[in-house]
Order: sequence, then structure tokens, then C-alpha cells
Amino acid sequence: MSTIPDFGVSLPKKFKSASMGDIPALDIKSLFRMVVLGPSFCELYEYLRDKLDGFIMFADPDAPPSVDQVRHTPISSNKPEAVIIDDYSNDKLLQKNLFSHYYTRGRHYKLSTIFLRHSYFVMDKMIRLNAEYVAILKANSKRDLQIPKIHPPVRTSFVAT
Repeated sequence: MSTIPDFGVSLPKKFKSASMGDIPALDIKSLFRMVVLGPSFCELYEYLRDKLDGFIMFADPDAPPSVDQVRHTPISSNKPEAVIIDDYSNDKLLQKNLFSHYYTRGRHYKLSTIFLRHSYFVMDKMIRLNAEYVAILKANSKRDLQIPKIHPPVRTSFVAT
């Protein structure tokens, strides 16, 4: 069985991006893409809004900004910004045409993205594939607990007799 190569290890440090692990206290990348799964009415959005009051700006939910319009500081400042998207589960086209770009191109704009969701498998596939962290607050179903995991290969040896 072959192993999955880690090409990031072979890069010299000067070529690694700022997203390679800059928050050692949390052991996460400074630029990250995360999906947070929680049940309806778990008040996570209100909790985040209260904790981050004064640090965040709310966009109109009927016209969310695209990934290249959301930054408030110049990219040259090297200051990362976070985008929190609160459950657009009913609008699959918006997930595919707009929010998936936060996960594929957001790091180029120094954006960290947190998508608050109710179900893992209902969201767009591009978001699922590019999320580096998944936090499950409370699963809505057993299917949400069956998120694919990458395990190291099992090494076996056979002895011919």
C-alpha cells in the first residue's frame, strides 16, 4: 500500500506560506479553512458575535461580498482576516459559485474562513475538500460522524513458508 506524499515538507522554509503553522498556542495555521458543525439554534453565531464585537463587520445576507471584496486592510499589510459564513444551506448555487471561492482562493487574499453548518454532507464538495479543520459541536445524524479520515498506512509483512 502506498503512502500519501507530504510535498509541503520538501519545500524550503522561505517558500512556505504564512499558513504553514503560525499559532503555536492553538496548534493551527494562521490562515485556515474550517467547517463548524452544530445543530440548529445552538447560538454559536450569537456567541461569536458577542466575543468578536468590535473586530467584525456584518455583510448583508442577501448580497454577500465575493472573496476579492471582503478585505478591509490592504493585502500588503500581511494582516490575516477571518470570514465567518453562517449557514447558507438552502442556497446551493451560492455555496458553489461564491463561498467555495473563499476555500479555494481565500488564502491568496490572506483570509481565514469559518463556515457554520448543520450538516457536513449537504455543503458543496469543494468546501468539504478544502476545509483543513472540521469541528463537530453536536452531530445531527450518525452520518455526520462518518466523516472520512486519512489514516497512516498499515505495514504488514508476509513470511513465506
